[in-house]
Amino acid sequence: MDALEQQQRQVFFTERKKGTLPQPAAQKKMALQYEHKLKPAHHNAEMKLIAHMLKSRDTAFKIQQLLGQTVFHVDEHQAIITYLYAFYEDGHEPDTSFFLTYLPDPNLRRIVSEIEMMSVNEEVTDKELTDCINQVLKYEKLLKIKEKQVEEKDAVRRSDYVTAAQIAMEIIKLRKML
Repeated sequence: MDALEQQQRQVFFTERKKGTLPQPAAQKKMALQYEHKLKPAHHNAEMKLIAHMLKSRDTAFKIQQLLGQTVFHVDEHQAIITYLYAFYEDGHEPDTSFFLTYLPDPNLRRIVSEIEMMSVNEEVTDKELTDCINQVLKYEKLLKIKEKQVEEKDAVRRSDYVTAAQIAMEIIKLRKML
């Protein structure tokens, strides 16, 4: 047995020197179906809110009240919660499998499946919900600040320095609210 192992090593090393070894399957590059990138805080917060909403009807309507007129910034997330509200209003109990059949779009089903696989606390606290909602609201304020900065640059370009100063004051107020 030792002689066979030694002979195998010799063959391996001579083949390696020649460069004629076949490439192992693990080293071949495979195309990934999708990439996992680090997502922005508001995106993760929206996903976490949806995960909690999928587990409890009461939590879903509580989040709806806390959000008020605010919408999610990721269009797919907004579509999912709209369907989820309708699902619960039709009298259905929290059941992700059944909800997946309720969704008409395969892309939304894929996203809900990914969200369902996230690990979240079974018992959601009010602090956790408000933290997530605050992340969503904070992103909305950041968008408003960027919009105001564009307006300010436009006012400076037009040499309207009074308006530019007013807009700068609005930007400062918005930044303080963050």
